[in-house]
Amino acid sequence: ASSLESLRIPKSQLSDAVVVQVAAKFQKLKLLDMSYCESIGAEALESFGRHCKSLVSVKRTMHPMGVLSKNPQDDEALAIARTMPQIKHLEMPYGLLTTAGVREILSACLELEFLDLRGCWYVRLQGEEWLTQRQKQGLKVLGPEVVDQFDLHYQEPCNDEEDDDDEWNSIGDEEFDSDWHLHDGADEMLDSYDGSADDVSDDYEEDQGLDGLGMRIYVPDTNHCVGWPATP
Repeated sequence: ASSLESLRIPKSQLSDAVVVQVAAKFQKLKLLDMSYCESIGAEALESFGRHCKSLVSVKRTMHPMGVLSKNPQDDEALAIARTMPQIKHLEMPYGLLTTAGVREILSACLELEFLDLRGCWYVRLQGEEWLTQRQKQGLKVLGPEVVDQFDLHYQEPCNDEEDDDDEWNSIGDEEFDSDWHLHDGADEMLDSYDGSADDVSDDYEEDQGLDGLGMRIYVPDTNHCVGWPATP
């Protein structure tokens, strides 16, 4: 444990008391992931911060459903500000910290390069001069708004009064082909075919059989198993 540089314990049931007892053994720790750990909090973070002076990356993502009925609190933010001035990467999505807690972190952690605040509903950063100054120095902040893939690709609102047919008909062949493609020769096959769907099925089974059939399911790279709620 004394030479360990990366510790990932997401969804762990460890308590603050246990972390306080063992944190001193991880003095060379550089990366700490305490995401979704509901049994540990500010005391554990502060213990790691006091003993692990090489920490540069801390991940503390919480479940979005687990914070809906809780009151804001800055105890974890203050623990980070007091004991981890050297960190460069901090993730706290769906944390209970407030704008004041974020300011304490940025005031103490002068080497911070990336801060993830997605889903931190008690944080308001618009118009904050102290944040603007840090961003000019290279700090990147993500959130607190949550923008999903649907929002990124479909920004324009729907208008029932407009005729969608004109927009559809205006799509050029080149733009259409960039998204949808027929296999080579498929268009000639469709033009020459004048039978029924059953004929196609019968011909295919006779010529090729069903052994070569397969199904391929494409799943996005991003993990959507936890439904992140939209920004309130």
